[in-house]
Amino acid sequence: MLHMVNLPDGRLSGLPALQQLQISCYDNRRLEAPPTRIIDLLAASTRGVPIGLSLTGDRLFWTMGSLGALPAVEHLLRGEAAATADRAALKGWLTWLQTASTQQKVAFYGNQDQAETQLEQGQLAWIPCRSTSLPRLRRAMGSHLGVAALPDGDGSSASPINYIRVLALGRNSTPRARQAAIRFAALTLNPLVQRSLTLGSYTVLPVNRHVSIPASSSQTLAALVKARDQGLQIERIRPLLQHADPRVAQVQALLTELVFGEVSAEAATPRMIAILRSRL
Repeated sequence: MLHMVNLPDGRLSGLPALQQLQISCYDNRRLEAPPTRIIDLLAASTRGVPIGLSLTGDRLFWTMGSLGALPAVEHLLRGEAAATADRAALKGWLTWLQTASTQQKVAFYGNQDQAETQLEQGQLAWIPCRSTSLPRLRRAMGSHLGVAALPDGDGSSASPINYIRVLALGRNSTPRARQAAIRFAALTLNPLVQRSLTLGSYTVLPVNRHVSIPASSSQTLAALVKARDQGLQIERIRPLLQHADPRVAQVQALLTELVFGEVSAEAATPRMIAILRSRL
């Protein structure tokens, strides 16, 4: 986090305020219980349960962790040679995505709003979603909206990309306005305020680590807390990627080719390795 908000002179450009999480949303009329393992996700689709997956990279990367490919990605981003285990892990991840794309009841979406609309209308039963989408989905689905953490793998955890909402000072503020903004920012980090923002919305988590969260009191809060913990592992690769790193777009383009059947998992594996190991 510090790496991402550091200015060249060592100062910080933003103050963390709230955490926004990547979770799963489902229709509890279609699914009595959400899939807790990624293998169960495709099993549900074979039973006729319609599943939606996003083609947008940051919304699909959670599958890297569930399928045990995250360590391989980290090694390659560090410029290390691809070990046999790394190649196998990447091929396993890509094979799962290829298999998912061939399932009749699995649909890939380039537009998250479209996926959420289809969940609201009952055309989908499960999708990955952002915690900030929950108010809209609650209004549309009421008590039929289920919320859960993303499914893990056997021996590995999902790797959602969670966001931190930050506060930043403008450049053109008057001294008085600047001081007011700093006081306001300090207030948002107050434990009582952070707790109130969490319990008042059930869409965000506090960044103040001294705030206790009653996760056992709510399925939604429990899902948010687990998503926060799942996302910690992917933080290891954030410092290895620069802002607007072109490799992210290249990976997304390759995954798009894969799920549309233009390239096989076997052929995509060496291309993925080459992209991740490439230097800017």
